[in-house]
Amino acid sequence: MFSETDREVLSHAAAKAAGGRTVLAVAAYGSKVAGYARPDSDYDLIVVVNALRPHAKYVYGEVDGRQFSALVVETEALMKDADAGFLGEFVAGRLLNVYEPIIGSEYLADIESRIKKRVVLEAIDELLERYGAFAEEMLIPPSYFLFNKLKKRAFVYPPVLYSYVKTYSPPVKESNLAASLKGFELVLNAIVAEGFMTRVNGYCVLTKEAEAKIKAPRMAEMLRIAERGIKQYITHGFAGAVGPDTAIKELVSKISRTKKMKELPLELEEPRSLIKLPEGKLVFKSDWLQEALKDLGLKEPYHLTTESMGDFFSTASLYTVRQGELATRLVAKRFQDLWSFKWVVANLMTVTAKQFESKPLTRMTREYRGTIGLRRAGVMTPRVLVVAPDERIMVKEYVTGESLEGLTKRALDGDASALEKVERFGEALGQIHSMNYCLGDSKPSNVLFNAEGIHVVDLEQTEEGGDQPWDIVEYLYYSTITVSSPDQARQLVRVFKKGYLKAGPPENLRRASDSRYAIPFQMLVQPPVVTTIKGELEAS
Repeated sequence: MFSETDREVLSHAAAKAAGGRTVLAVAAYGSKVAGYARPDSDYDLIVVVNALRPHAKYVYGEVDGRQFSALVVETEALMKDADAGFLGEFVAGRLLNVYEPIIGSEYLADIESRIKKRVVLEAIDELLERYGAFAEEMLIPPSYFLFNKLKKRAFVYPPVLYSYVKTYSPPVKESNLAASLKGFELVLNAIVAEGFMTRVNGYCVLTKEAEAKIKAPRMAEMLRIAERGIKQYITHGFAGAVGPDTAIKELVSKISRTKKMKELPLELEEPRSLIKLPEGKLVFKSDWLQEALKDLGLKEPYHLTTESMGDFFSTASLYTVRQGELATRLVAKRFQDLWSFKWVVANLMTVTAKQFESKPLTRMTREYRGTIGLRRAGVMTPRVLVVAPDERIMVKEYVTGESLEGLTKRALDGDASALEKVERFGEALGQIHSMNYCLGDSKPSNVLFNAEGIHVVDLEQTEEGGDQPWDIVEYLYYSTITVSSPDQARQLVRVFKKGYLKAGPPENLRRASDSRYAIPFQMLVQPPVVTTIKGELEAS
């Protein structure tokens, strides 16, 4: 970037700033390197020396007509700043962005790698802390780790925001971003090798082992920001001992430039906007409904109505948008703590056979994973439109159809068409199990039939592996609560089994005959019916 003459002059400037100390490395950064310098801008330098007390200080000067501002830092302190924020990242944080090595390029690359690796691991830790297993569904671009950190640094010390905006705005944005991400890419490759994540089409995807692999003590995000902010101001205070006139002039200049900014690049305003999902839009703002409608191509004016869906405990709402004769419907489901006791009560009732997941964020994650996973198993599920993880909301398309609950009642009465659909459901459930998925809540009301086929619409208990025999018994026992005839029950089980055995493991049927699965339903289902169902399953 610099000519040989410039590099020689900057080396002399570094030696002058070092004041006789051994210079280990020199890096140029700031406006001259990032391409937004004014004619009167200084050359900004980091000068690494062997010994210095205090650990960092500013030195201003001029060499060969070039004004420079050198941040001189002790090598040991810089290393600790990169590894653990010893100086509040006051020095090492400057290597997150584009810089030009003048002396000691390998040394500087090592410092850059250290801080960028820590930045990535801390960002992973924050995502896991905030979103749990749902973070594993996120497609994270490398640029997220950069901008997520820059936003935090600007929060602690707002005057740096000006340089960040100028660095990552046209016309220099692309070149500066590419330069900054080179170091992140090297770090990400190493983290992939360590098993924290995988790469999918350029995105980073966290592994299930990521949380266990992060060895650093977990610290609340805001506490970590506050701690480093304090350290940064302390370091700045010692480093800026250059006289009140110079310090005040520099601070006023930075604040003035920051105030002139009218808007921030979206990446700096909300770095999480860079994160994607395999299906649906990830929204971190409260206008999730507007985002869903926008993605459907719906624009005002329209008439919007809302109504609750399902039983008393349901947290799903149906939104109907009418524009003239056209009506578009979507379903928003809230995974809230308020109704978690529904699953707590269910666990008390099914203690011998099944434990349901009650935590809202985990249920939302299961709903999302199940929606995609079951589709791979050949069963249709409503398309995800929007996920708002901070509000625990998922928006999906609305699917119409005939409920398996009504079809099962007709099948019990011998309706041939309904019996055929029960058989098809048995086959679909067998296919789901053969793909190592479990519905977890297989009530017939959660399954719809229409011209397209079978749709499973409630998936918050779905999981990989899981207790597959429970899916079988819940459907069969739940469907026969009002049945008194063992013959009706026998017919239902046999038709279901016929379908299930086309794709599902026979041992699941035999395991489902275990008495522990029948205990939760003994107060609801007639004893002769229970005995018949158990016998039919055992004979599989």
